[in-house]
Amino acid sequence: MKRRRAGAVLSTIGMCAAIASPAGAGSRPVTWKQAATAFAWPVLRPSTTSGLRLTSLRLESSPCDNDFHYQAYTASYGAIPPRGFDLHVARRKLCGDGSEAVGVGHVVIRGHRASVFVVMPRDGHTPTIAEAYEDGLVITWREGSTDIYFETDHIRLSEAVRIVRGLRPVPG
Repeated sequence: MKRRRAGAVLSTIGMCAAIASPAGAGSRPVTWKQAATAFAWPVLRPSTTSGLRLTSLRLESSPCDNDFHYQAYTASYGAIPPRGFDLHVARRKLCGDGSEAVGVGHVVIRGHRASVFVVMPRDGHTPTIAEAYEDGLVITWREGSTDIYFETDHIRLSEAVRIVRGLRPVPG
């Protein structure tokens, strides 16, 4: 799974990228402290990252409704490919069509029911959870009016669940 697919995968699971691409005009790099003070809602940071280093943290605008106020942030760890994850958190409801991922189950994250998806492989067959390590895994849930979207590459489901269950608010 390549980083360029993040927007496509967001559309995949019934979401529109409420985040611009990392190189997009609607984003800017920040520190965790800057992100926490930029929003009037909790900014979540992974307390465990499976040894992957933060490679990018950006505030994002919302191209879905042409509102270019910062409405979201994206934290990238490691590299996609070969191994990494992106955490997208948006205050606005995300929108989309749902064509490039398959729902494979649910897990409980921070007291909320989260949906687990496997990214469709390039050959188009229906993927299983066992293929998520290679093809990519997406976990998404809502906390209040905040949508959280976690996308991985070469990370097992158990490891992904451990990372998202370890999300903690950054003091603002």
